[in-house]
Amino acid sequence: MMIKTAALGLLLTLAAPMAAKTFYVDAVAGNDANSGLAPSQSWRTLAPVNALMLGRGDAVLFHAGQEWRGALSITGRGAAGSPIRIGRYGKGAMPRIDGDGTHEDAVLLRNMEEVEVSDLEITNVGDGSAMRRGVHVLLWNFGVAHHLVLRHLFVHDVGGTLEKKESGGIQIDAFGSETPSRFDDVLVEHNVVLHVDRSGIDMHCDCFSRKKWFPSTKVVIRENYVEDVGGDGIVPLGVDHVVVEGNVVRRAASRSKDYNAGVWPWSSDDALFQWNDVAGTGGTKDGEGYDSDYNSRNTRFEHNYSHDNTGGFMLICTPGEGEYAGNTGTRVVANISYGDHTRIFNISGGTDTVIERNLFVVPKDAMPKDKTMQTVIFTNWKGWASDVTVRDNRFFVDGTAESGVAVKGNEDGTFVLGGKWGGPTNVVFDGNVYLKSGSVVPMESTAKVVDAEGLGGVDWSGPQFDAVKDGRDMEAVDRFFAAHGVWIHGLFRRAHVD
Repeated sequence: MMIKTAALGLLLTLAAPMAAKTFYVDAVAGNDANSGLAPSQSWRTLAPVNALMLGRGDAVLFHAGQEWRGALSITGRGAAGSPIRIGRYGKGAMPRIDGDGTHEDAVLLRNMEEVEVSDLEITNVGDGSAMRRGVHVLLWNFGVAHHLVLRHLFVHDVGGTLEKKESGGIQIDAFGSETPSRFDDVLVEHNVVLHVDRSGIDMHCDCFSRKKWFPSTKVVIRENYVEDVGGDGIVPLGVDHVVVEGNVVRRAASRSKDYNAGVWPWSSDDALFQWNDVAGTGGTKDGEGYDSDYNSRNTRFEHNYSHDNTGGFMLICTPGEGEYAGNTGTRVVANISYGDHTRIFNISGGTDTVIERNLFVVPKDAMPKDKTMQTVIFTNWKGWASDVTVRDNRFFVDGTAESGVAVKGNEDGTFVLGGKWGGPTNVVFDGNVYLKSGSVVPMESTAKVVDAEGLGGVDWSGPQFDAVKDGRDMEAVDRFFAAHGVWIHGLFRRAHVD
């Protein structure tokens, strides 16, 4: 009996999960010869942390107010309800990880799941142009990785390259030539990304071909502040039913001369973009605040705000050939564009597109230099758009406006419109409202013309956030998003956009 009991006890011990460990890192008082398992036994450098294989419930905590130069490269697997945690301890400023420009990734999470990273300042400047990232989450022949949270991170001054979109602030990648890989349950929220090249927050994968479609699922990108980005602001790629909401993007495409936009999906199905605020996107290649891009189905933009973007409000596009799903089922409903430049819509391919109940306001000081605002234009990208409905929108242009079909594309990404509507097929304009000073679409018999826009007293600017001053203060970040949420909902009420 005693032998059986002892054997049973041994089996239970072997079956029981290992006790979670918390490791402490102190750049001032630590010593790498310590165990790391208590503040008084803290490690000093990143080296012992990088050597760990973390398990369920384990944590690595960095002392507040201190800095580590080099790369933080961690791996391991947590468990449902017992994730691995990477964060800070003690009072004071965020711990700072500085990749020093000599490492491709300042923080790398490779083949991890059930992991949460928070309360870190991350930078990676370097000399010259090179692939550099602040945070890089990478799956490589992993399979399905569950539960990733990136929260309260200040990622800034990442001196990457403008040649590759996968360089920049926060990069989430899934690749698997041998084992297809994807994420399930991703939350990226309340992070500040400032002055990075080329992308702000970007997801990428090798599953974009519909022949090996293996998208990430349950992805939420919520209430992040992204400013001064060389290229694109926020781009989820290779996802199914992603939700991108409440984000604020300022000055995307501020350095890249290539094609960029503020917030947009690629190779994604049933994406929802709502309550985002994008301003100051640069350039006219593409330069829009938002983009419904190709190899995507059923993308929905609802209750988003766009203002002062050089390339306009929205691009809707797909090439007319290639092994892609095209761009079908785009819905652009109840959004506001104020003071966007050059054009409002560029529709370059795509089918089954509905644009309805939006408000587009172009005050006199936002009019193009040639004094003519392009409202809805159609351009040819190896094919034309078809089945497009533009109905019940308000186009309030304080000056001359025109819609039509491009007959010429300029090198800077702008277009010259012609007098005929050949090219796109099954295009319907119905019940839209225009200012008297603007031009009604010639093919619309149900247009309504009004004398004034009737939007006096609307606060178009909203609360401001100083990312340089307050990017490290996550309480200030939380307060900003609370105030911004109240303001943007009020804006839509006051502008009568349902």
